[in-house]
Amino acid sequence: MNTIEIIFTVINICLTAVSVSCAIFAAKQTRTQTKLMEKQIELSQEPDYALSSHLDSIKRSIYQVSDSIKELK
Repeated sequence: MNTIEIIFTVINICLTAVSVSCAIFAAKQTRTQTKLMEKQIELSQEPDYALSSHLDSIKRSIYQVSDSIKELK
């Protein structure tokens, strides 16, 4: 092997190492992103009790208004 072949071989090894490192980093980022998305899905599926309570209160108020209107007729 001459000097130029050795230099190109070393450069090729370095670039291969960089490519492998990038692939490993991308895999870790993908795993982290997947975990975050799973957590967001879990949180979005949990019931919002405060909102449900507020909506029930609004529903009861609407029924009371409706009943009051019926009594006026």
